[in-house]
Amino acid sequence: MGLEQIQLRPGMYVGNTADGTGLDNMVAELVANAMAEAPPCDRIDVSLYDGDVVAVRDNGAGMPVETDPEWDVPLAELLVTQLGGAADFKVHPNRSEDLIGVGLPVVNALSEEFAVRIWRGSLEYAMRFYLGAFVHRLQCTGAAGNYKGLPRRGTEIAFIPSPRFFTSTTYDFARLEQRLRKFEFFQCGIAITLADKRGGQTREATFAA
Repeated sequence: MGLEQIQLRPGMYVGNTADGTGLDNMVAELVANAMAEAPPCDRIDVSLYDGDVVAVRDNGAGMPVETDPEWDVPLAELLVTQLGGAADFKVHPNRSEDLIGVGLPVVNALSEEFAVRIWRGSLEYAMRFYLGAFVHRLQCTGAAGNYKGLPRRGTEIAFIPSPRFFTSTTYDFARLEQRLRKFEFFQCGIAITLADKRGGQTREATFAA
């Protein structure tokens, strides 16, 4: 199933595209995807940057990069380009109770830019999209390196919501914080940090999911 249908009716997948709640649901989709890896994931960082850039980073195992035998493409590509592509991927049992959309492909389809970095098996991988279309496919970009003395692992997704689909693409920190705090009820042992780094200053909110 292609991403064009998402772009034709974005409200069906993320909710209201005019009042900001649809934007918040985009981030919630990425956070829920990261929570699906608990354990080993125990930390998720959500950062807001100038230029309407949002980045969600976790310290899980990293998206799977193995080739799917049926599609003959890396599983990570399927997860962000195919509706239902995550059907066989581990999903948090409570996530369907708190989300409107159907995962990563929705965020990809509604983003002006969508970039993925994966640290898995001591290697780093990357892929990039424009409005859901490949700019470059998944490729190994080198060694994963270390973080705080341990092999780096996890996934980072950075995106810019497209003004083609949203009345405003600027995030409201307080509203997004309220949206993400709903994950506290999941109680799966993950620390979530929301950091607003716009305008040369930083304010943060941290809570447990």
